[in-house]
Amino acid sequence: MGISLIKFAAPIKQGAQLLYALVADQTRIELNGKHSDKTRSNVLLVENDSTDMGLLVFGITTRSRYSIEILKIAIDYSIPLQLMDPKKMGFFQAVGSGDERFPFRLISEQRFQLRSMLMHAFALIAQFPPGIRQVPARISVHARTIRTLTGGVESVGRTQITSNLYRIVLADDRLLGINIPPNHSLTTIQPFLIQCGLTASGYGANSSALVRERFNGATESPGVAEHPGTNTDG
Repeated sequence: MGISLIKFAAPIKQGAQLLYALVADQTRIELNGKHSDKTRSNVLLVENDSTDMGLLVFGITTRSRYSIEILKIAIDYSIPLQLMDPKKMGFFQAVGSGDERFPFRLISEQRFQLRSMLMHAFALIAQFPPGIRQVPARISVHARTIRTLTGGVESVGRTQITSNLYRIVLADDRLLGINIPPNHSLTTIQPFLIQCGLTASGYGANSSALVRERFNGATESPGVAEHPGTNTDG
């Protein structure tokens, strides 16, 4: 009887370990855009600069308690919308998607580390044709978990793709910044946003924005700006 129990215990333990690994390796990626008081889910707002053009700004964060490595960000869309890399700095590259519904794609394969309580911001120029106020698009984030095991060994999870459909909407009203959850920080690796600064808004106490200053010598200095539920311009 004892030997039989041991035989059954081993596969049960292996199954539990596999289940734990599958749960622990979930990247739990979330994406937020600029918002107004009436913003609905899966809507990304673009503030109209009076020429039917504006910045599509969004932030990526995670609910995972482990570090996340972002491998690629892909934005798929179709005409008549035009999406462009700001100032053509090369951070986002135009490629074909092979998808009939969304034949155009902008991708960034700049890898970076993402952790809980931190949001990375990105921006694209969005040009709408006359008479068009909203268009569908798909944003996909390729990511994987990085866990530190006993003894300092790193365990890298499988690549997961978090893909969602959004409505990109041109807004004539003044928009608020990106929603920053309480106790979160905001940063960016995109050169365009580093140079021009960040705009974000937090809700609740103890939210903050991590801003980078660019000096004449092209050096960057990170700093944290605390703000209790107000807009922050970096």
